[in-house]
Parts: sequence; structure tokens; C-alpha cells
Amino acid sequence: MNMENLISKKMRIFAERNDWMIRDSYIYGKEQGHLFTGIDGKGIKSFITPVPGILRDQTDELMQLLEKNSSTMRLEGYDITDGFLCIRIKDSTSLKTDDIEFILALLSGILSDLSIVTANRCQECGELGADKETYMYDLFCYMHDDCATKFDENEKGVETADDVNSDDTDNSDVSDPEAEAEEGGALDRNNRQVSTLRKVLFTLAGALIGSIPWLIMPYIMDMVNGLLNSAGSPDWVLNLVRSLITCICAYLISYFAIVGYKLSGAGINKSGRWMIGIISIAFIIIVQFAYLAVLILKEPSVKLTFGNYMTNLVKYNFYRDMLIGAGIGTVFALIAVLPFFDSSKGKTSK
Repeated sequence: MNMENLISKKMRIFAERNDWMIRDSYIYGKEQGHLFTGIDGKGIKSFITPVPGILRDQTDELMQLLEKNSSTMRLEGYDITDGFLCIRIKDSTSLKTDDIEFILALLSGILSDLSIVTANRCQECGELGADKETYMYDLFCYMHDDCATKFDENEKGVETADDVNSDDTDNSDVSDPEAEAEEGGALDRNNRQVSTLRKVLFTLAGALIGSIPWLIMPYIMDMVNGLLNSAGSPDWVLNLVRSLITCICAYLISYFAIVGYKLSGAGINKSGRWMIGIISIAFIIIVQFAYLAVLILKEPSVKLTFGNYMTNLVKYNFYRDMLIGAGIGTVFALIAVLPFFDSSKGKTSK
């Protein structure tokens, strides 16, 4: 089989036009000194570039700029794993060769703007002075000669051990060679991606932590009320302060939900934005019910029972305050999430 047939016509034209090499089901080339590996997928075109030695601050800024330009770059997702940055571009009939060239040029510009030096930096040890262009798990990168030799020897050792183990297995357990080759890649997408459960749990944990200020707001308002009364402030000032604190508390729920999502190790994509927004709003609604329970608990003469809870909810019209709080909270929660819905097509900023 001609392995070039595994590359789509669009990717093959791109590779030929930019003097990239086609090898098996991959394409390899340079853009502004950065090495790239291109991989075709169903509805996705992935481009992977080495970023060995990238600093934490650089990673954070890079993720922010990729998010800001995700619409311009048609990104489905992006992440950094094992010293490689992978961007996944949405493929469609509207995606042209010129678009791919623009996206890679923009990405290379972002890396340069952030002073992320990848040229001649060894993928194995992270030091500069690597002149050898080679492959690590089929991914284009720089390595020192001795580092490349050591890496190859280690890989051969692993393969030998695998061969010995495979001799003891039944033929029915032998996997498809192509599947094994895919599993061997350092950036295999299925193995790389953070699980949905992990993202949900971390986002929930963040939102839960962000809910604490709202839950203790009755005690905060008691202190604020005492200060304002001693100053002779009118009632409208107290109501204004209450509204401002409500807005801040709602913002904090979404903010910590975002922090939790990021701590899961996932890059923020379209589904991640929806997850953060939905979980934030859900917590704001839940907090309204918990807030009433806290109000009852802080009154020594009133016990927290279902009957007392429903009486305050319905008879004393607390549900109106809950609706107002949920409405204000939803607006300010979305304000916190809003930067991650940015579809701006402007250039990157330093």
C-alpha cells in the first residue's frame, strides 16, 4: 500500500507546497524554525511541535493566547504533554491550505512572542545545542547525538522486553500492529486527553470552594449591618451593599470553577466552557436553597426542620429573594466565564 494515500489531498498539497516530508501517515516540516509533525484525523488535523523546557508561566500565557485565538485558529482543542504542544484544527471543506499555513505561522509567532525557544533544544535533556533533527515516538524534534543514542537504546530495550513477554502469550491475544503503533505515540489523543469525570470533579470542587463566601454571607451581612447602622446609613445603602456582595459571591463561584477545571490538567475548549458555565449556574441555584438553611441555623430560637424551611420559603416569600439572587448570580457568573467564550478574531497580544 502506498502510505501517502493515508494522507488527505489537502495535507499532501500543504506538505508539497511547503517542502515538508511525507513519511508513512505523518508529515514533517519547519515553520519559522519550529519543527512540526502533522497528523490527519477524521474531522481533525493535528499539528504537534516540541516545547521542551517550557516554563509554567510560559505555559499559562500560551494557553491563554491559544484560547483567545481559538476561533481564528479553528481550534478544537490543544494541550501540552511530555514536552510536546499539540493543537487540533477543525477540518471542513472551508479549511484551505492557506488557512493551515496561516494557523502554523500564527502559532509560531505566539511561541516567539513568549520567548519559548525550541530551536536546537534537546527533547530528551531540555538543553540547548542539539543539532540532530530526529524523531521521538514518530514526532519531529531536536536531540543531542548522545541523547538520541541513549533514547534509541532504551527503546530497543523496551521492545526486547515486550518481545520476550509476547512469546508467552497466545496468538489470540496479539493486537493489531497498526493499533500498537498508535498506542506507542507519546501524544496519542485518546491516552492524552484528561477524562471527562476528572474535569467534572475538579470543576465541581472549585465551584464548591467558591460557594463558601455566599454561604457565610448572613454572618457577613450582620457585621455590615451593624457598621452601617452605627454610621446612620439609610436602608438603600444596606440593600446596595447586599447586592454588591451577592455579585462578588456569584463571580467567585465561576472563578473557582475555572480554576478547578484548569487544575484537572485539561485545556479549555468549547465543551470545557459549557461545562464551567453549567456547573457554575447549577451551584448558584443550589446555594440559594443552602443560604436559607444557613439563615435558619443562625437563629438560636428556630430549629432547622422541613416545616420551618418551607414556611420561610413560601409563607415569608423567601423564594422571591432566591429568584433575585439566582438571577443576579447567573449574570455575574457568566461575566466570570465570559472571557472563555471570547470568539475574537484579532491578533495575539503580548
